[in-house]
Amino acid sequence: MSLSAIQSTVAPETRHEEKVVPTPEDLEITQLVVAVHGIGNQFRYSTVQAVTCRFATYCRRPITQPLGAFHPAKLITKPDSPELGAYLFEPPAGFEKDFSGFGFAEVFWADIPERAAATKNTTEESKAWAQTIVERVRMLDQSSPGKSDLIDYKKASAVVEEMIGTIKVLENLLFIANKAGLFEFNLGQLLTDFLGDVQIVADFKDYGGDIFRRFANTMNNLVRRMPNVEKIYIVAHSEGTVVSFKGLVTALADQKNPNNEWVDKVKGYMTIGSPLNKHIVMWPKLWQDLKPAPGRSSRDPIVWRNYYDFGDPVGFDLQITRDWMKDNGWLPKNETKEGARFFQFGNDDDCGFTRLSLSGKGSQ
Repeated sequence: MSLSAIQSTVAPETRHEEKVVPTPEDLEITQLVVAVHGIGNQFRYSTVQAVTCRFATYCRRPITQPLGAFHPAKLITKPDSPELGAYLFEPPAGFEKDFSGFGFAEVFWADIPERAAATKNTTEESKAWAQTIVERVRMLDQSSPGKSDLIDYKKASAVVEEMIGTIKVLENLLFIANKAGLFEFNLGQLLTDFLGDVQIVADFKDYGGDIFRRFANTMNNLVRRMPNVEKIYIVAHSEGTVVSFKGLVTALADQKNPNNEWVDKVKGYMTIGSPLNKHIVMWPKLWQDLKPAPGRSSRDPIVWRNYYDFGDPVGFDLQITRDWMKDNGWLPKNETKEGARFFQFGNDDDCGFTRLSLSGKGSQ
């Protein structure tokens, strides 16, 4: 097989990229905010548009730019390269000092689980996959009886089983409604498509690996395109917190090289509605052997703030995640003790809030 034929079979996330020549706008950006979306249907740049809008609202200047304004000029000629470019924020009078040089970009990964869903034979049907979660919870409970005070595994298993039962009842009701000519609604396919993103990230080594590579390659390409960036701030939502956290610790667990230099520019990390605890406990192989590489301990810690709605059944405080970080050298064992501190993330950095008097839709 020829070299060109071999290259054509390589996943897009692993291909060598051509040299990027920055635009004048790229050279103005010194601080970069990178948004990472969650699961479900996504439009390219809609997440970073929403994040930019929040910054603009803070400056009392609502964003009126349409979605198309956030699409940058593609300077890499290969059509399948990771998304590049940033929206240069123009702060209003009085806010130049705080937001001058700010650019907004995003890591878009929704097209990867969409490729899996398009096959119609890759992701597991939602109830069948949920049942594997139940059995996984039971195995965890049996392997450490009475040892964990962080999760009531038996209760969690019962809740998931009840959810499966509820889905079956709803499907039966919808089937009757369809036969009666009232309306047609494919709940099973909707759930499979929606939960398929979590399956892809957590269970699939091929598609999930592509997602994690997409994050790393996009971050690397962004700093190549914007060489004057000094600080990076990551804002991640829902399953995007899993994608971004995995990307951060993977880069820090590797020896410094040109492909992971971007991680040393990351100064702030915001997670919203994060399901990280569940992924830490139920998919331990995702985090296996991820410990700081020698020579990385001298960096400034990444300041982390986590936000979760008390009415959200998916995103909670990240105490379990912090415990894992302490056990693996990402945080000191004792908050007041000196030691390797790659993240600044204590109890006070977990911020719960309430928006409604009734529990709302899950953030995931």
